[in-house]
Amino acid sequence: MKSSLRAEPVRVAIVGAGRVAQIHAAGLLAVPGVSVTAVVDPREDAAATLAEAVGGAKPLSDAAELFDRDDVDAVDIALPHDLHYPVAKMSLLAAKHVFMDKPLALTAAEGKELVELARERDLRFMLCHNLLFHSAVIEAGQYVKQGHVGRVTTADSWSSGWLDLMPWDFRLSREKTGGGAWFDNGPHLLYVLQNWLGPITEVIALAARGESRIGGEDACVAVARHADLAVSTARISYADRLPGHQDPWPAGWTLGFEVHGTEGYVRCDVVPEPTVTTYAGTGAPRRDHIATRFEAAFDAAIAEFVDAVRTHRDPSVTGEDSLHILQLIERAYRQ
Repeated sequence: MKSSLRAEPVRVAIVGAGRVAQIHAAGLLAVPGVSVTAVVDPREDAAATLAEAVGGAKPLSDAAELFDRDDVDAVDIALPHDLHYPVAKMSLLAAKHVFMDKPLALTAAEGKELVELARERDLRFMLCHNLLFHSAVIEAGQYVKQGHVGRVTTADSWSSGWLDLMPWDFRLSREKTGGGAWFDNGPHLLYVLQNWLGPITEVIALAARGESRIGGEDACVAVARHADLAVSTARISYADRLPGHQDPWPAGWTLGFEVHGTEGYVRCDVVPEPTVTTYAGTGAPRRDHIATRFEAAFDAAIAEFVDAVRTHRDPSVTGEDSLHILQLIERAYRQ
């Protein structure tokens, strides 16, 4: 997914100093020639702690302080969903490349504006579709794309567990999240299914209507049709009490994909244990354990973004790719 990295200096500011920012920071520092020059968070202690951890970056309390700095080439946005659009827009207007967690924005209209702005200004703009860079997902996807399952008939995907929410977690607010579990987690399942099976042309989602632990729906099941006429499902729940739920993530969580076809099938378990199971139509299924850390997928996505900045090319995940996923998520809410 990336060309060879060249160690040309790339100076990055991280906006947000929460849990995912720690993962992003480690991924940035793993790329030769990358330095983190600023960390922004209104919580001054959090900004100072992360700034020190990345080698003495400048701690700031307001993202607006970034945009006149000449030591920032790119901005890594690790913020609640409702802040993605305004901070990404300010960054692009200030001629900074942008790497950001999903979603693109709270609405497809806002997302389209960001994508067009990045194109107009010839800036690299990439969302962290981290599962596309996970070793197990890559291996299973190649099995499908190389035709080993034959003509794909159906596929299933799932992300299920007991989401341990702190009182300050933005997901407790539907307004900050943009919805519930579907808006928050649906993109991860859809972009993998689309990468494996081709463009999604239709999607219908039904949210559970019972009591929710979060601001929006905490469970959802969706059905999608792909351009080659295969159909797939996406099942998400943040309220499933699974074995191991009392232990640190990924214990007590299950995330994976399964594709069936006329010649066999492939199953990819991402968590709790990365494995790829294949069946070629005869004999017994083969199960391979994939030795990788979950965070390694973030590292690879960040390395891809940095290389795109250095080589002045589109990243393998474009803004248009992420916009299409956001349009599908939004469309399903209207059903």
